[in-house]
Amino acid sequence: INDYRNYISSSRGEFTAAKDLYVRTRSGWFSDRTACYLAAGRPAVTQFTGFEKYLPAGEGLPGFDDAAGAAAAIMEDKSDYSRHAARARESAAEDFDARRLLAEIARGEGSGAAGSRGRKPALGAAGGRALRAAGVNTCGTGRQSQVGIGQVLSHG
Repeated sequence: INDYRNYISSSRGEFTAAKDLYVRTRSGWFSDRTACYLAAGRPAVTQFTGFEKYLPAGEGLPGFDDAAGAAAAIMEDKSDYSRHAARARESAAEDFDARRLLAEIARGEGSGAAGSRGRKPALGAAGGRALRAAGVNTCGTGRQSQVGIGQVLSHG
């Protein structure tokens, strides 16, 4: 856990180019690793996959559709890194809070109805990913160490 947390914390941020299938279908795919970066206060430049219907793209989580958009997002992050890093952390605390997400499930609001911040809840098409990101499961896959977002938040 500590190795994974240290890896993310020592990074300046994350850049994600999504698989073509996720981009073309606008499935809402969102990486649980990206949620860990946000929780650690590290901005994440992420290709749009439809996640922007459920999570606010912008400061701390700029999205892009093409190479020019990716370059512009990276330059924006670099222009005011402190602001983007702070917003990344705030976004993780707001959008991946396990208590709020589990309460949405309990109330049956995981169907994609408008959420409290004027957008669909993260439990719409991205339900499983949101729960993993909220610490219900774990962040990190494959050979990487496993760490829950709650652990990143409590040590970030």
